Amino acid sequence: WRKGLISLSNLLEPMGILWLSVPIGLQRIEFNAHPIFYPETIINSALDSGLVLERFFYINSEGIHKSENINDDIIFLTKQKYNLGVFQFAKLR
Repeated sequence: WRKGLISLSNLLEPMGILWLSVPIGLQRIEFNAHPIFYPETIINSALDSGLVLERFFYINSEGIHKSENINDDIIFLTKQKYNLGVFQFAKLR
């Protein structure tokens, strides 16, 4: 997945936008193959690839939520079993 994220970043032009959705929650592997990520894992790996988080949404059983306070939401979501994280990244360089 890291190589894939780097490849996506390399495809973007400067100031290009990448929307990425991945399962988030307590970081683990489900059924020996399906990763669930801490939100910070995705954000930090994207940052290492030259991408900066601009907006963040998450989807759970209650619906779609636009994060108004990303840091607080990420702390909350890291402790949850499963949600879908939708990240909007921009490429700086």
